[in-house]
Amino acid sequence: MVTCFYRRLSHAVAIAFAAGFAIAAEPVKAEVAYTVLSFDELEGWAEDDHSAALTVFHYTCCDMDDPDWTAFCVYATAQPDALLPEDS
Repeated sequence: MVTCFYRRLSHAVAIAFAAGFAIAAEPVKAEVAYTVLSFDELEGWAEDDHSAALTVFHYTCCDMDDPDWTAFCVYATAQPDALLPEDS
């Protein structure tokens, strides 16, 4: 019975010790750098099938719940000829 008490006590101390470290730990800060590129500078951009990508975007817009995408989706669905091939 006494052994069980000390085992529980040691677990409680370990949990409290770990929680203290979690509370006292400083949040990790990452260095972030951005570089603005033109489309020509994006590797593989010229070879991509942009018409296919636009078609997928058009049909999956309704699945996006993020309000930041709402304007893009409204614009994409309001362009009836945007999905036509360029040479038609």
